[in-house]
Amino acid sequence: MGQFAAWTESGSASVSTGTTSELELLKEIQESAPDLEFQRYTELRTKFDAEELNDDEHRELTAMIEQLECAHASRMKLVAQLSKLRSETLDDTMNSLELDLAIDGVRN
Repeated sequence: MGQFAAWTESGSASVSTGTTSELELLKEIQESAPDLEFQRYTELRTKFDAEELNDDEHRELTAMIEQLECAHASRMKLVAQLSKLRSETLDDTMNSLELDLAIDGVRN
């Protein structure tokens, strides 16, 4: 999310409306990224794909996925609000923020 972070830090995120509402939404979207240890998540996903997870690892991965899904749903609500504020499509807003719809593809 390099471009996204640059917008929020520079204050240039309010290009389309000139209001702080857009900046506030952008900050909330950025802060809604899940606080996961992505190295561990990747490790567990790899083991899952290879069908090598034990019961504890499976529970851990399930909890991580639930955390990702909740964070993604919250983030998408914010992105939809931003899209409406900017009077643009959801796809256009997601592209401008370099966001991905896939849960596993959430960029940080």
